[in-house]
Order: sequence, then C-alpha cells, then structure tokens
Amino acid sequence: MSLYREPGRRRVWPAAVAAGVLLLALGAGFALGRATSDTSLANSLEPTGRRVDEVLAALEQLTIEYPQGAEAASEYQGASATAERMQRAFGDARGDLLLLDAEATRTAETALDEVASLVESRARATEVEAAVGRAETAVRALPTAG
Repeated sequence: MSLYREPGRRRVWPAAVAAGVLLLALGAGFALGRATSDTSLANSLEPTGRRVDEVLAALEQLTIEYPQGAEAASEYQGASATAERMQRAFGDARGDLLLLDAEATRTAETALDEVASLVESRARATEVEAAVGRAETAVRALPTAG
C-alpha cells in the first residue's frame, strides 16, 4: 500500500454524476410544474376581458338611451346609471389593463371620463354621441378588447 497519492489524479466522475442528477431533477420539476399548472395568461385575463366587454356594451347602450334621455327624465336616469356602470366596470379592469398597456389604458380612461362628464352635465346628444365614438375606439384598442 502506498503512503502518498499522486497530485492531479482526482476523480471527476462523482461530481459529474451529481451535476447530471441535479440537471435531471430540475428538468423534471420544471416539466411537472408546467404540466400541473391550470392557470394560463388567457384564463387570468378572462375577467378583465369581460369587464372591457361590459364597458363596450354600456357605450352602445348610451347611444340608444341618451338621445331619448334629453327629452324624458326617466330615460336620462337610465343613461346616467349606464354611464356609472361603464365607469365601474372600467375601474375593475383598470389595474390589469395598466399592466398590459398603460398608454392605451390612460387614453381609454380619459375618453370614458369625458363621456361620463357629458352625460352628467346633460350635454347635447350629438356631443355625447361623438364622445362615445371616441371612447369606443379607445376601448377597442385595449389588449383584452373582444
């Protein structure tokens, strides 16, 4: 039996085996995590898309209700409630929309605020209709708009 070891005769294979096992474990963990994940980006954004659809529906409803609302108080109350519903739906989706496209979200928010302000001040139907058109264009430019 030798009392000394030769320098430079280190065994590399245990470290290589350990590195290989580590890589396999990481790969298996990643694959398993991807396979069991039930949340996709599309699923996560579905509620936001529904809110944006609500905003578009409210804008369409305003084009019907508001011209009649200028003549009848009960129709104006309906148009006012629709404008409030529109802003509430946009407010619920705003946080996600800012993450997706901050500039388009701010543009849509400004356009929707203008519509709500015109409805509240009982502006002429033609002014509201033009503002609704601009708001609809801005909302349709949002990433989750259908």
